[in-house]
Amino acid sequence: EKYHVLPNTLQFSTGFMLGVGSELRKTEQEALDRFLGIVGLKDKGITFQEFQNFAESWNQEIGSLLTLALHYQSIYPEGLPLLGNIIESMIKGTYAAKRYDLTNGLTREQLKPMIRARNNAEKIRLLNLWRGKFPHFNTVLETKREHNEIDRASLQHELRVRLSEEGHFHFDQLFRLEELSNLSYDQRKLVIKVLGNYLSSEKEPVNFGQFRQELASSLSSEHITQLIALSQFFKTMFFDRKSPTEIYSSLDRLISNIKDKWPELYNLELVSLDMDQFIRDQLNRILEQEEEVESQRHTYLTFYTDHPKTLLEIGKYPVSSSCQNFESTGELNKALLGYVFDSHIKALCIVELSSRLDLPDDVLNSAKVEIDEGKNKVKIELPSGEIYEAGFSRPKARKIIMLGTFYREQPTLVIEPLYSRDIDRQLAENLMEEAIKKMRDAIIWRGYIKFVLVREKDEDVIVAGSHNPAGHYNDIIHGESGQNGESYKLS
Repeated sequence: EKYHVLPNTLQFSTGFMLGVGSELRKTEQEALDRFLGIVGLKDKGITFQEFQNFAESWNQEIGSLLTLALHYQSIYPEGLPLLGNIIESMIKGTYAAKRYDLTNGLTREQLKPMIRARNNAEKIRLLNLWRGKFPHFNTVLETKREHNEIDRASLQHELRVRLSEEGHFHFDQLFRLEELSNLSYDQRKLVIKVLGNYLSSEKEPVNFGQFRQELASSLSSEHITQLIALSQFFKTMFFDRKSPTEIYSSLDRLISNIKDKWPELYNLELVSLDMDQFIRDQLNRILEQEEEVESQRHTYLTFYTDHPKTLLEIGKYPVSSSCQNFESTGELNKALLGYVFDSHIKALCIVELSSRLDLPDDVLNSAKVEIDEGKNKVKIELPSGEIYEAGFSRPKARKIIMLGTFYREQPTLVIEPLYSRDIDRQLAENLMEEAIKKMRDAIIWRGYIKFVLVREKDEDVIVAGSHNPAGHYNDIIHGESGQNGESYKLS
């Protein structure tokens, strides 16, 4: 009515079009304000245009931020201020300055193995070395292998038969464990329901947060986490369409965690035989039937990163079953922000170039390389001045790398286990070992620090605490660590 537009109007005035644009901008700003309000940024004066510019620098792939904000609003409100701080710093272009702010006491403690007892100029040089990407190209000829598909319905049925009696799941062995023996009747029913949910032909949504609350008065948080992990493994196996290799990897991590955190649970036949051995036998049978299909040429780029987009997505790519997946609906991903904002943590990633570059590796590795993780692009400038550009995949492999200190303050690189997908596992390990050696040698060559490399538990290794109230996840000790800024032992 304001612009005299009727249902049969075919031409619109300039005023009407400008008015529509204005209304859309108001709607966009209102939606942005609601989002910013969740993370405590509503009064920071962030405009829609600023946010749009930031989103474009990430190819509009900001789902991790929106998803985490809504998720944390209900299960982890104490993490929202840090998430807001991260988002504001990315929009304003101050992320690196805040992540590596040496005026912050905890940040100095995190970086102490790298920059202690140095003058300011040398501290900056060392900090830049720690932040370095150390890119390295490797071109390989890989033989593609295919496996038979898992007959999920049959396997699910067989496992259901093994774990049920007269149509009802029987987990009586569980309740013989000392930790579970005192659960009430209703609590036992809940445990059976959650563990059996993804073994049923039709799954129902599981509220793991409510499950945790219902058991919190009777069971430790760690034991509840292991029960949740069992249920989530069944989901991974039967509903997430994972390959046999990916499921095998998930099973390895699950069993390793249980053996480490709750060995009595693993000793039960329903876990060690009905689950672990039975499923492993079925997967081995499928893997033994692999067929070579063809050889393909791949160019991989290995590099270190502290980029917030990559770190926010590190639990989804390359392996979405990671507990730190930003899309997780439970409480396990509360530790994700530690990866993103703790200055002593980086990721080592392998991506594959999407364009074929007919250049030898030694030529590529002599080039100046600029990696844009926001847009998944790499720019390669050869010594001759020639410039090549290529897109690259999501990470196909990754490891988390942390700074720590060893006995008597010896600087340490804590190297977590490999997560990989769509790349030969041994190849990924080899490429990462090259990258670790490259960074270590670069630092030693400059006469700075000789790092000890640590890949397993060691009570003599100390890691600094986290800026994230819930800490960061440490895959070597299989749990959240460094809560409330407290340092911890790798044991």
